[in-house]
Amino acid sequence: MSAGVFTVGLMYCKRLRFGPFATGTSNRAILDTTFQMSPPEVERATHRKLLSHDEYSALGAKAYFPPDWELDDRDLRERTYSQYLVDEMLFNQPCQIWLEFFEGELANYEVAYELSSEADQNQLLTKIQGALTESYQPYTPTGKSEDGRFLPFYENVSASQKHSRGPIFRNSYAEIELRGFKYADNVKHQHFNVNVSAHSLWYADEVRRIYSRREKNPF
Repeated sequence: MSAGVFTVGLMYCKRLRFGPFATGTSNRAILDTTFQMSPPEVERATHRKLLSHDEYSALGAKAYFPPDWELDDRDLRERTYSQYLVDEMLFNQPCQIWLEFFEGELANYEVAYELSSEADQNQLLTKIQGALTESYQPYTPTGKSEDGRFLPFYENVSASQKHSRGPIFRNSYAEIELRGFKYADNVKHQHFNVNVSAHSLWYADEVRRIYSRREKNPF
């Protein structure tokens, strides 16, 4: 094998994250993905093509997630981007999945369902909660870290919102919030939604480090 062919092959493996360039861990995320997978790894694991932000925005009213949403923090915003899976079926219900990548690795995801009735919503919530308790334990955010120190403000806000909106489950590598909500739109049509939000603790540690460095050197 010539040096040129070897170099091209190496660049190909690096771009698509094959072999030693794969970043996925053993910590399961959703479908057949694991946290810290790169987008090419996620596509291979799911056998699906991810939609970019622009492709998802083009869905218009068919998009379950607000495509114009972005992180408030500029540093995080520059290092994070979203991709999407649509027309998925989980728990025998159609859904869409929002995948958030931090520095090119899967950090968080959210699954959104839109149901036709409150009975369907309650049935799905019960089914998902039962599945979560097989791998996760119920968890109540306290506003303090495990060593007793208060968490940064942004985490306190996040925790209080999660606690008021739905039960939280946690294991050694991820925290999952399950919530159901209903609302009436402008034409008084009832909507019944279920959302499952998962946040990897690896990403939470990275965010803590960013904020800690900023506190020490704000310039």
